[in-house]
Amino acid sequence: MVVVGAGPAGSAFALLLARAGVAVELVESQPRHSALIRGDGLMPSGLEALNRMGLASLLATLPRRELRGWSFLLEGRSLFSVAEPFGGSVPCSLIDTPGLLEGMLAEALACPNLTLRRGRAVKELLLKPEDTLPGSEGPARVAGVVLDDGTKLPAELVVGCDGRGSTIRRLAALELNEDNPPLEVLWFELENEAAAHLQPWIAGRFATLIGDAGSYALFGTARGGVRLGWLQERGAAGSPVPWPERWARSAPPELAALWRSLPTTSVGPPLRLSLRSGLAPRWERPGLLLLGDAAHPMSPLRAQGLNMALRDALVAAERLLPLLSTGGGAGGDEASCGDECGDAIAIGAGRMAAGPAAEEPPRRREFQEQLDQALVAIAEARLVEIRAVQALQRQELGRGELLRRQAWLRRLLAATANVSGPLLSRRWQAGQPTLRTGLPLPEGPA
Repeated sequence: MVVVGAGPAGSAFALLLARAGVAVELVESQPRHSALIRGDGLMPSGLEALNRMGLASLLATLPRRELRGWSFLLEGRSLFSVAEPFGGSVPCSLIDTPGLLEGMLAEALACPNLTLRRGRAVKELLLKPEDTLPGSEGPARVAGVVLDDGTKLPAELVVGCDGRGSTIRRLAALELNEDNPPLEVLWFELENEAAAHLQPWIAGRFATLIGDAGSYALFGTARGGVRLGWLQERGAAGSPVPWPERWARSAPPELAALWRSLPTTSVGPPLRLSLRSGLAPRWERPGLLLLGDAAHPMSPLRAQGLNMALRDALVAAERLLPLLSTGGGAGGDEASCGDECGDAIAIGAGRMAAGPAAEEPPRRREFQEQLDQALVAIAEARLVEIRAVQALQRQELGRGELLRRQAWLRRLLAATANVSGPLLSRRWQAGQPTLRTGLPLPEGPA
């Protein structure tokens, strides 16, 4: 098995398989996890997936901040606020995502059957046309990858978890239907004295502010910093007005005073991210599967990328392990690896000593056919939830854009907030259940 990408989907998927005794080669092009390019919003949907993976104890060791509520402000006036938790007993929270990924990798590396190749990129796919099932009209079977240093990693299955710009998706010629609004988010990270300066006003909330000067989201991070996302047209011209002053012009008086007393030197350059979203109609081809943003790039709106990636990994592992496991068993202790991991199942990385891939051709053909059917079933099981979540994200983005562009509407709603606020609050909450908890996951294996 070769897993490409050690983000949320790849790290979780590799851990689940390695813990069960499957031989895994995990390839990650980046030398380390960046704190800013990973979403840090953990919804109840993502928490459910982590609990089913047996990672509750790891989560308990990480910096984590439960949200106290959501606030929406127009023209410097409060429109409505909703306290956490609502619609259930589990609040949304902010976590240290790089810490979560490193923790999952540490657990996976405790399994002797997992190899991590960090700082290596995939250059091409290994193909075996002769292994394509008889009567199949599809493309040649994927049989592994070639790395940028020339290393060949044979595998019965390649799983692409390499993000929205997925190299694996491109090499596999899998289509991506994109729905990219002409917008971008500038992410600012405020720390130390600047963060402490703002935390009393934020008070554990996720605040969205929209006014004549623009729109932004503001929230405290799990590690005590403050993150701000400024929404603007892609490629918009710069402004001579300092950022704290621009933020103050869309803020209520108390927050505006805090912005204006903040030294401009405390605001570093932002990370610029285009709003990209999309969905691959097909996530698989013989011998290959896409998961996470490689299959469905998620908008950053309402923190869905991390949560959907974790759920992808869980469903894929639960569907594949009965097929990959020797004699239908897990092949190891799921609670811990180390010396208790079972013998590695011969899937990929050139380890062909046992398991279906090493048996006689008829048996191998049967295994490959079952594997390809499982890949189709995984995509079908996940597409329903992904489509539902992305549709809700588009609706919420559309409403936000309407307010950002229409000054007369913002002013009307702000002036009538005592009436319009409760109505909009109910409408907003009605669309949140799927974004918070997702759709019911299929039952795991017995």
